[in-house]
Amino acid sequence: MKKQFTLAAVTLSGLTLATFHAAQTTPAEAQQNGGDGAKKRQQNRNRQNQNRPNRRNGQNAQNNARITDPDAANAPIADRETFNVRSKVELRAPDLAEIAVPRTNYPIPAGALFVSPTGDAGAPGTNRERPTTLANALAKAPARGTIVLRGGDYRDVDNFKIERPVTLQNAPGETVWIKGSDIVSGFAPDGARWFVAWDKKLTHPRENDIDKANPIARETDMVFVNGKSVRQVAALNELKSGTFFVDAAAKRLYLGDDPTGKVVEATARETGLFARGKALAGSSLRGLGFAHYAGNGVDWISSDVTFENNVFAWNAARGLTLHGDNHLVRGNTFACNGLVGFNGVYMKNLLFENNRVLFNNIEGFRKTWAAAGTKMIVTKDSTIRNNLYEGNNAAAMWLDISVVRNNVIGNTIRHNQGLGIFFELAHEGVIAFNLLQDNNVGIMLSDASAARVWNNTLVDNAKGIIVKDTPRFNQAKSEGFYKGAEDLAAGVTWITAQNEIKNNLFALPRNEKTVFLDAGNSLQNKNSATMFRAVDRNVYARSGDAPRALVRWNPGGKPADYESLESFRAANAGFESAATVSANALFVGANGADYRLAPDSPLLNAGEPLPADIAAAARAAGIALPATGVPIGAFAGGAQ
Repeated sequence: MKKQFTLAAVTLSGLTLATFHAAQTTPAEAQQNGGDGAKKRQQNRNRQNQNRPNRRNGQNAQNNARITDPDAANAPIADRETFNVRSKVELRAPDLAEIAVPRTNYPIPAGALFVSPTGDAGAPGTNRERPTTLANALAKAPARGTIVLRGGDYRDVDNFKIERPVTLQNAPGETVWIKGSDIVSGFAPDGARWFVAWDKKLTHPRENDIDKANPIARETDMVFVNGKSVRQVAALNELKSGTFFVDAAAKRLYLGDDPTGKVVEATARETGLFARGKALAGSSLRGLGFAHYAGNGVDWISSDVTFENNVFAWNAARGLTLHGDNHLVRGNTFACNGLVGFNGVYMKNLLFENNRVLFNNIEGFRKTWAAAGTKMIVTKDSTIRNNLYEGNNAAAMWLDISVVRNNVIGNTIRHNQGLGIFFELAHEGVIAFNLLQDNNVGIMLSDASAARVWNNTLVDNAKGIIVKDTPRFNQAKSEGFYKGAEDLAAGVTWITAQNEIKNNLFALPRNEKTVFLDAGNSLQNKNSATMFRAVDRNVYARSGDAPRALVRWNPGGKPADYESLESFRAANAGFESAATVSANALFVGANGADYRLAPDSPLLNAGEPLPADIAAAARAAGIALPATGVPIGAFAGGAQ
């Protein structure tokens, strides 16, 4: 596979909104000034551009019917421009040695079994001095038993099946890596290259996942030399320093550099742990690392499972794939996985909190299909809070296909090469108290209804919030786990309507082309008002003359760009009646280094009172709400 990122610095801080102080600074030129009633800007600007329509986002002009097949719900609905704008701050993806498995100290219950990479299959494994193998322990462990993994690299875990509820945990203070790679030796020189016999047949991703501009992503081979990823090439004549090539016909693995004296690891297995069945409820995986698998580090279908303090890194496709209800996913790192870090499907009551989601889609898969930091499909009544999403080469957080009543609270989402939060085919979600910094788009609602977007801080994004309606609707088709008729009866229409956008702070625009709120809805070309229940109490903070347009809105006929809130209100009565354009200093830190509101900011008490459920969700996420008043954006002022 081709390593996609060539970046410059690494940031692995586990910061969340509850304890946030931004580690990155934004350019000094991004100062707050200007506003409604301020000096008129660039009088010689071409005013004909004010009413120009948006680009058609890949929509076939002849397709006037909504897509009715749920299987088509993943069809790309955003243009490549939206998905491919680069973030301003580019980060270097970390090597595996830079991604630490948390040092934990879980208690060891009586009757636990001990295993190690060099364990004796004939040993009982009842004490740490004479451990057995993981395969033997999984076969012997009773239901709800505990298996303690001693430190080291486990390279024999090949699609191990979990058949009873079990806890797998690291030994206190010891680092455990479960790897899908083999150490490869015996290379022979062949001119300016080196080769070894190699005959590992790995599966390919779905063709829909492949970006035509990067076809090498379909090859799930990976090679690491002294822990550093090596780039795959498609032909032997492309081999050069820093690359490798797998010649399937000749059954050879080639390197472009002399591996003498170095540790070479090559992916040899598809999946680490594989679990299926209702009887597995109550299982736990904690304190473990999963890396170098061609498919999934872990693939799990059951309910009531805890994944805590694990690392899923440098797997060619997915770190963790999870189905089922009542899961707890907490304190994990999902980093540098080829396609997606966390893939959740058909879930209810998931709690996904305090995780780090970093640099996923490292292999450059198609961003408009399935690549993401996390992608959750047909997920309901779940909470995603206090996570750090950073440096992902795709949408950071993507909720898709009849995702219902999910709360996205208190996340830090920054420097991603795609959308920050993507709510697609969604209903009755809450997106609140999130920081969205330096993404292509902060938040996108597409075919979403009754979503409430409150008190987010959106800074330095190419666009702030996009709301759109596409030619898709829920036809009540049911297939497998997906129950379209039940969803439709519950109001899941896949039609954009009844959304709220309130108390959000838009600031530090990327440039004058930035649009803070884009509801132009060019695909359907209908009045943007049909998509909203309310849009109000938001604050738009210009930096000099940027952005040119605060709001893009379709009043009926074609989209229009509004450069002032007065002009927007005059054309669209009932929206943004209490919104403001701020000319005041907003943040504690100069140039946006600290995105809390300044202690004397007039925005500290400018917000609309929070609905009780949003306030409760914020408190549950550890967000300290002021005793009186409601701030604009995600942060109050004062000391942390």
